[in-house]
Amino acid sequence: MKTAEEVKSVEMFNLADDLRELQEKKALLQEELKDVNGQIKDTTGLLSEQMINHEIQNFNRNGRLFYLTTQQYISAVASMREQLHETLREKGFGDLVKEAVHPQTLRAFVREQIEENDDEVPGWLDGLVSVYEEDQVRIRK
Repeated sequence: MKTAEEVKSVEMFNLADDLRELQEKKALLQEELKDVNGQIKDTTGLLSEQMINHEIQNFNRNGRLFYLTTQQYISAVASMREQLHETLREKGFGDLVKEAVHPQTLRAFVREQIEENDDEVPGWLDGLVSVYEEDQVRIRK
């Protein structure tokens, strides 16, 4: 007969095995999702090419409407971001420029402030940041 301590250990080890299996399953699913997204992109390209070649804007198939559209993607050139911001301000579009603090930078800063304030969020940050803790179990190979 197993002792209570042995039963707890078995339960803990079973949960550890479950966690490892779930993380492995997640990794496989992420890889599969990456593959499926690639297939979707390739198939979309081929289908849109066919529709353009046949001058077809849309069609119905198996109760679904397929239609051709063009999506425009625009982003700032990384090395020119500050120049873009400056130019937007000069041209009267400064309201488009948003200041931001990177989440990891904010996390590190708030941690420092908490450490320097007896493990409490300083009053001047109260209500401006959300701080919560979550217990986690990590696995290494």
